[in-house]
Amino acid sequence: MPRSTVKMTVTILSLSLLLMASTTITSINATYTENTDISDEYYDKCEYKIKDSINAQVADIDKDKVISIAEDDDRFKAIKDVDKEFKLISYTYSIDTNDCIGSLTNINVHYIAKRIDNGNPVKTITVVIDNKISKVEDVREGDIIYAPTANDTRWAGYSFYGNSYATKPIYESRARFSIPTVSKPTYPDYYHNRDACRIDLGRNPCILAVWTGLTDDPRTRIAQGGSVGDVRCNSSGCTIEYYLFLEFFPEPAFECRSNPPHKAGDSIVATVTNDKKNGGSNTVYHITVHNYTNGLGCGVFNYNFSTMPNPRYAAFIYERAAYLTEDNYTTLPYFTDNVMRGELYYDGSTKSISVPYSNGWYTQITMRNSNTTNVAVTTVSNGMFTADYRTSKYT
Repeated sequence: MPRSTVKMTVTILSLSLLLMASTTITSINATYTENTDISDEYYDKCEYKIKDSINAQVADIDKDKVISIAEDDDRFKAIKDVDKEFKLISYTYSIDTNDCIGSLTNINVHYIAKRIDNGNPVKTITVVIDNKISKVEDVREGDIIYAPTANDTRWAGYSFYGNSYATKPIYESRARFSIPTVSKPTYPDYYHNRDACRIDLGRNPCILAVWTGLTDDPRTRIAQGGSVGDVRCNSSGCTIEYYLFLEFFPEPAFECRSNPPHKAGDSIVATVTNDKKNGGSNTVYHITVHNYTNGLGCGVFNYNFSTMPNPRYAAFIYERAAYLTEDNYTTLPYFTDNVMRGELYYDGSTKSISVPYSNGWYTQITMRNSNTTNVAVTTVSNGMFTADYRTSKYT
């Protein structure tokens, strides 16, 4: 989830405890008020049509030509003293909510810039090309940000599986939520967070990632997509930005920005699909994140994630992200309580997350640091749960 430059005592849960245990860590009373204006009828009608229309538009794009245009641009060439490693191509597009189709606006060529001496990532580079593949419209440098491995010091939410032993493949996860409002943590956490988000003092930004994804081992690989709330402060105040992201961990995340920008309260649908669901290869993935409020979306299609052929967990997560390196975690920003609705695909059909939940095929994850609950989640009802912010203390 890189931010463009235009812009603990930690206890790591074992994989078996984190992803297989169905014991509820923290139980709170649920508030089941849908915080998205996307109706089930509209969603069912539109979501796949939009995805399929964009996939059809990009299927015949000459990717070698796109990469050549990106790397021939003078602004790209001017980024020196790093190794620039191509990673993937994503697409941004507008959404026609009447006809349920997408219209391609830009092609985004994503790179990781690495130090020449040791190969460590130092920033992301995104080259934005027009939809006619004729010119470069922008070159953006962004921070290295990860939504990394499963850990209850930085995750809150649920992981669902298709049977009691988590041996059944899950080929799609999709989440509906509104982008939560974020801000700098304040009282009663002043002592612990008085300099939170103060990048002018060398502190990390405060970053909340909200996402869904598929994995077979969250310690090593996750395909995921969602939204980011990013808070950066100095002596004059704070800047808050919201954007969408796509990630194939262990690679860093790549941002999706838009004009008009994404904002708090926007209605989001994020979908992660293994192409086996469509009769294709089980190592090919598609990720789309659609903003139904501003009518804009982004996605990556037909990405070969060969190390994860059989995802067995569908995750629905609120996370404080890592910044620059995988183990450098940001402070949790304050955020408004947020409702997420989820579905997943296994056994040949799409099901509400209430189905595996009712069977006990889930792990409920509470974010905790130094025995302090930071984010709890409610039980699941009607395919939804609420993430309840408590405090940023000790994060």
